[in-house]
Amino acid sequence: MKLINDKAWEYMNKNWAPAMWTRSHFKMDTQSDLQVNNMCEAFNRAILEYRDKHIITLLEGIKHYLTKRIGAQKDLMQRYRGNICPIIQLQLEKAKRVADGWEPTWHFDDDYAIFSVTDGTDTYIVNLAQKTCECRKWGLTGIPCCHAIACMWYHKKEPEDFVSWYYR
Repeated sequence: MKLINDKAWEYMNKNWAPAMWTRSHFKMDTQSDLQVNNMCEAFNRAILEYRDKHIITLLEGIKHYLTKRIGAQKDLMQRYRGNICPIIQLQLEKAKRVADGWEPTWHFDDDYAIFSVTDGTDTYIVNLAQKTCECRKWGLTGIPCCHAIACMWYHKKEPEDFVSWYYR
């Protein structure tokens, strides 16, 4: 940000700690990629037609919306047969497709855990034992990134086995 707009960086740095506005300072123990306000926005949109009504009508509208949503989610999950949450599985499948473009190099450690992985332009260090990658995505979300998946495939491991237990 500082390179793009020095004044904007000064403003942000003066008013908020970097941990509040830049992913590079997010804590690695959250295991959640939901660091934004999208849930509130989606909820506000869902109750839009009830927001200008009297309180009882508003509450009945929210009750109706939540009942329908919980029922639909319950139905979906009863039919689902995977071991990982469906949305997380979709994210993992997307990372698997991207992983084909990355070439892992094992660093010959005893645990078969440390790799460098490159696409010819960028290089990242991956540690399968610590479940970390220099891109930080795996640590922040609990879902293996494409770099880590390429390393897992090198050892013929399944990426699903490395997904955080939060999503099981």
